Amino acid sequence: MLNSNNFFNVIAKYFLIFLASFLLIFFNSCEENKPKNNIERTNNNNRTERNDNKNDNKADKNTDKNNERTEKNNRKDKDRNAQKEDDNSSKKRKSTGLISPKWGKRFYKAHNGKIEALEHIWLRHNFESKYDFVSRFAKKYNDQKSIQKLVEYACDIATKNDISQEANGHRSAVVEMSEDIGLSQRGKNTSKIQIFLDNNDFIKTAYPL
Repeated sequence: MLNSNNFFNVIAKYFLIFLASFLLIFFNSCEENKPKNNIERTNNNNRTERNDNKNDNKADKNTDKNNERTEKNNRKDKDRNAQKEDDNSSKKRKSTGLISPKWGKRFYKAHNGKIEALEHIWLRHNFESKYDFVSRFAKKYNDQKSIQKLVEYACDIATKNDISQEANGHRSAVVEMSEDIGLSQRGKNTSKIQIFLDNNDFIKTAYPL
């Protein structure tokens, strides 16, 4: 029969064997789970990356679409502007050469002395003129140079039917422009301009009619 010491030794021996087997099984299972966890993490990372790529692709597509719309709108604007330029150029009339306008000083009762004809036209007929009961050039003719260009262009395109003979060889011309140039004396929009010249084609005055 086994004495008590031998019995406990056997029990301890089998316990150690059991414990060692348990620990071995436990560590093996942990090692098996590690790759699975790593694979899951890798799969999750791959999914996240794919989603990010999809979102990036969507964002790129939206950006491309917006850029295409912007380019189309820019093209349309350019086409409209080009069409406007063509319309404006087609409205311009050919030079007739019947009037060769000149500028100089004259005596004007309204100013009690001699001043430049262009200055007289500006003072009397600019849009903000302080004179009453006068016709006025439109706001866009906001300086003497712009009015000078308008008057000279009207003289350049005046036809025989536009021009009338006045006393002492003086002439006047009533020219209808392609757009409104200001307000008549009655305050209505008008596209007509009247120009008075002396016998040497020096401009005396000009205003919307």
